[in-house]
Amino acid sequence: MQPARILVVDDNLTNATMYGHMVEAMGHAPTITYRGEQALDYLERQTFDLMLLDIMMPGMNGFEVLEVLRERLNLQELPVIVLSALDAPEDVARGLAAGANDYMTKPANLKVFTRRVQTQLKLKRMNDDHAMMLAAVQEANDFKDTLMRIASHDLRNPVQSISLILNLLKEPLKDDADSMEMLTMATRLAHNMETMITDFLDLELAEDGKLTVNMEPINVQDAVNDVFVEQYHAAQEKGVTVHIDVPDVTVSADKARIRQVLNNLVSNAIKYTPPNTEVHIDGEATDTMFEVHVRDCGAGIAPHEVDKLFTPFGKLSTRPTAGESSTGLGLWIVKSLMEAQNGAAYYNTGYTGGADFIVAFLLANSATQSAPVA
Repeated sequence: MQPARILVVDDNLTNATMYGHMVEAMGHAPTITYRGEQALDYLERQTFDLMLLDIMMPGMNGFEVLEVLRERLNLQELPVIVLSALDAPEDVARGLAAGANDYMTKPANLKVFTRRVQTQLKLKRMNDDHAMMLAAVQEANDFKDTLMRIASHDLRNPVQSISLILNLLKEPLKDDADSMEMLTMATRLAHNMETMITDFLDLELAEDGKLTVNMEPINVQDAVNDVFVEQYHAAQEKGVTVHIDVPDVTVSADKARIRQVLNNLVSNAIKYTPPNTEVHIDGEATDTMFEVHVRDCGAGIAPHEVDKLFTPFGKLSTRPTAGESSTGLGLWIVKSLMEAQNGAAYYNTGYTGGADFIVAFLLANSATQSAPVA
């Protein structure tokens, strides 16, 4: 193991030399200085693993050195053992309060000195190893995020182009049943891939705290109707009837984000309800909020799995009823988007006819003017 670098600070030449020899005997490398100001100068130019510090010195005393030192380096970055003739309890307490890791009174017992130095150096190495591990983890996460961002952005445009081409092929192939079946399957796969890419991009934004919203008055009825148009083909293909009972109400929300939230919930409801059944979208106002309920006729959520809802990659035992895909990110993104809009998202555990997911928006006349950032 590499010798530790120890800075010895004592205005008494005899004491400083003695501590230097004791440090060398332990296999470490001492650097000796006789003034507090000089010690701080050394720390500007070099790094040390431990400081042995006297208190009563001309110029800056040990307490003053500690005060300046702790503005630069914390207890883990540079441990300090005070070695002083001041042995009153209030002096020891003052030294520890000023930022010393340990306090020994002179003359120092060799065995005690050795053990305390070893302890502080061991703690320093443990903290250094922990810091290196955290730095490595952060570097790996940053690299992962960069790869995800590049992959997601580079994949989104080609997938959107594929979807456009598939839609253009529907008209010339409409009379070919086999081709239309394959075309429908390819369109569904392209849509699923686009959804996954969007979910991963939103996951990145939410984790980085960069989800921004532009709050404005939004008519909920119009937003729900727009989402119904987008989800119409998925519902029709599965034989699902969508019933809408949402009044003409204005809330404070982000236009794109409210559609994203509702799209996610309605898409999920269609996925998890059995074929040839129903999905209901209802709305009701409270004092300051407007709640949108999206209910399906599926199996619902098992009570012991409710806590997994609205969590990233929260996979449940309930599965889509026609083999549709799911990233496990949708509900967590819904929750993040709703909180960014001063709203809330939750699950109605009292509903027994399937699953009932609720999103609550702030009514426009109750909303603040500032746009929050998640």
